[in-house]
Amino acid sequence: MTVRGFAFIQHPSLMFEQEVKTLYNSILSDKNCSVNLKIQVLKNLQTYLQEEDTRMQQADRDWKKVAKQEDLKEMGDISSGMSSSIMQLYLKQVLEAFFHTQVSSILFSVCHT
Repeated sequence: MTVRGFAFIQHPSLMFEQEVKTLYNSILSDKNCSVNLKIQVLKNLQTYLQEEDTRMQQADRDWKKVAKQEDLKEMGDISSGMSSSIMQLYLKQVLEAFFHTQVSSILFSVCHT
């Protein structure tokens, strides 16, 4: 699952594929699924958002350098739109998984160490 996460960071459009949506949503919503697997999917999504934020910040810095010459703002808007669309695909299941007692406890301990 970790390798898939890295692939999705490099090629975010893969997260729109039906097979991937079904996989991630079933892992996050299945109450009998391994907690570690749920956590890995959540980490994959978190890492994707962090990487996308880093890319957008760099694009913004680059845009500011040439803002008067070209209108590069649209490129950032497209990228932002994709990450928003991806997260909307998984939002319900992410919220449900986050409120799972074991997942919340483990994520809290991981984030605060």
